[in-house]
Amino acid sequence: MTNNESPMIFDVSHIIRDNYSKLERDAHLSHIIFWIIFVPYIIAVVLSVFPLFVASCKLEQSNYVISFSSIIIGFLINSAVMLKAVDTRSSLGSALKERAFANIFYTILIGIVLVIVVIGGTWIDPTIVYSTKFSFFITVLLIFYIITMYFLFFHFILMIFVVMKAFYAVCR
Repeated sequence: MTNNESPMIFDVSHIIRDNYSKLERDAHLSHIIFWIIFVPYIIAVVLSVFPLFVASCKLEQSNYVISFSSIIIGFLINSAVMLKAVDTRSSLGSALKERAFANIFYTILIGIVLVIVVIGGTWIDPTIVYSTKFSFFITVLLIFYIITMYFLFFHFILMIFVVMKAFYAVCR
């Protein structure tokens, strides 16, 4: 970056890069892509195909997802503070601590995006699909939203497991 360029205040790309570069040290890239990206996507597509799950995306379930995500985000922030206090004198301990921080902050980021997407979804009125001449376009957008919401939720869940593993490795 040159002197006349100023960084964007909301640029979180370094959190994403840092998380995946730290994950690559522990696992092969194909495993990361499969478990962290592909599996949540397949689950999201499968769940969005079944009308039972699409019809169950109601305000009450949205409240549960928001509550769950908020509790986990708070726990992760607390974990980051606690992790800062862990004394690591070895280089392995420092590396594990760095990996845990990267995983924690990435998971917090995914949780925040999930909460925003779910809140945005509560503003969608499904009856509009049948009442406009753009019903095909709106239906496609609604399906895209549902797939995105399920993907983010299951990606968030899997990242929680990654954080637990990293936190366990540091504190062990």
